[in-house]
Parts: sequence; C-alpha cells; structure tokens
Amino acid sequence: MTMTPPPDTRLPAPDTPGPRDDQHPYLILTLRRTGGTSLMAFLSRVSAFPSIQHEPFNPDRVWGGLRVGFEGRYDTPDFAAALAGHLAEHPNIKHCIELVAPDLTAALIDACAARGYRLFLLLRHQETARLRSLCLAQLTGAWGRQQVARIYPQILSGAMPLSPVDIAALNRHARRDAQALATVRAMLETANRSYQTLFFEEIYARDGLLPNRACALAAQLGVTVAPDDPRLEVLTKPPGIPASRILPFVPNADALEVALKRIDAPEQRGAVLKPRPAP
Repeated sequence: MTMTPPPDTRLPAPDTPGPRDDQHPYLILTLRRTGGTSLMAFLSRVSAFPSIQHEPFNPDRVWGGLRVGFEGRYDTPDFAAALAGHLAEHPNIKHCIELVAPDLTAALIDACAARGYRLFLLLRHQETARLRSLCLAQLTGAWGRQQVARIYPQILSGAMPLSPVDIAALNRHARRDAQALATVRAMLETANRSYQTLFFEEIYARDGLLPNRACALAAQLGVTVAPDDPRLEVLTKPPGIPASRILPFVPNADALEVALKRIDAPEQRGAVLKPRPAP
C-alpha cells in the first residue's frame, strides 16, 4: 500500500480576470480520498488566482525540492523566506496533511494566513469510507475518473487480479492520519486562525443543492457564481463505476471490513477539537 497518485499537471486555468482587492486565494487542508480534487477543480476555475499541482510538496511535484532541501528545518527563517518566494503569486493550494512533517504544514498555514488566504479543512464524516477508498486506490492505481474508467473494467473482467489489502499498513495509515488531523486542528486553534471545516458528505449530499453550496464557497473567495454556471459541471459529473463493485475482487475484502469496523470503534477514534467557523 505504498502507491501515490501520479502528478496532476493539468489544473484548469482560472476563467476570471486578475484578482480584486476583495478576492482571496485558498488553502485546502485535507487527507487523501476526501473529495478535494473535484472541489479544487471547481474553485480553481472560478478563482482569480493561479492554482498549482495538488499536494505540491510531494517529492515528485512542483515544491518537492523545497520540502527535500529544507527537511528538518521547516520552522526556520530560511524556510519561511523560501516558501514566501513560492507564494509570491498567491497560488491556490490543496495540501494533504498526512504526507508531510507537521512543521511544514505549520509554516504553510502561517504563510498563507499572513497573505489573506481563506483556510478550509476538508474532512469526511465517514472516516472508514475514506480509508476504504484509499485502500482501493492504492491497490488498483485508480485515483481519478479517467483511471477508474480505464482500470476498473479490467478488474471486473478478471483480466487484472488484485492483491490482498495490507491490514497492518491500513492500521498504520489510520493512526497516522488521525494524529495528523489532531495536530493540524491544534495548530489552527492555538494560533487562533479563522478557518472553515467542510465535510465531503455535506458538500456532495444528493439533495439538489450542491450548486448552491459551491456558490457559497466561491463567495468566500470574493467570487460571484450563479447556480447554473457551467463551471459547476466539474462537481456534478456522474461518478462512473462505483468502488463498491470492485470490493468483491479484493481477496481479503472480509478482513478489510473487519479492520475498518475496529478502526471506527469509539475507543479507537479519539477526541477532536471543535473548529471555529470562518468569518
């Protein structure tokens, strides 16, 4: 379970003129398989600011050299100065908090807050659904719609057998992700940062109001978007082949579900801090 998504080098350019003084770039703090890719695709289209690769600090991505070059020194003035140079154009950022050292995330939050970024913490109510999705993406290599359309039919036809899920690795992922989330929440609260917690299930609820919620998020960036704006299409595309159809092809699917139930047990979840809403 060590595969990571391939670099995303095709973020759409913003469909708006240059930013006004009342407009803001955004930083999405999240965990993998939380719906941040689609959300950022929409916000990037409506934002007046440029957007960069998702998870830009991954070693093979645009800021990977910054991460490697300053490893262990993310709390230093030298790193703050180097990061400031990368933030000169106020790029929109999606940052997976479990993939990097906490000090790097802390420096990023501080730098973005100082530059007027809107801060979003994107989570899932159903953490086990996120972990299941992560396991399947790692097993299959299908991280996005196009990969699902290409790879899932091969699995369903039997042409591409799957390996068992590494249950021990899943448990390590769950513990690491929970710790990363608790640490970031503590960072935000201790520094008295204004941020908004978003939940995948609430954003994408099948109640016909997704366009309205997306427009409200755009408004927080200082952008007016109508509920019939064609740029919303990236959020409302049909989901394609559901991951549930792949589960029977996982050799130890039953063991996976048992492990997820244990992770979801109340004594395993740990306390979470109550977030403060954005202004």
